[in-house]
Amino acid sequence: MRKGWMLGGLGLALLAALLGWAWHDGGERPLTPMSAPAMLPKVGP
Repeated sequence: MRKGWMLGGLGLALLAALLGWAWHDGGERPLTPMSAPAMLPKVGP
């Protein structure tokens, strides 16, 4: 029973840390683009 409480507390602490970080950031940092230009080989003459 104690282990369950410890894991639950750890999970809540991690969630609180994540939410605190997101609140502190406040959307100031732009999202990084997920696409990048690709270099394709030349085809044909």
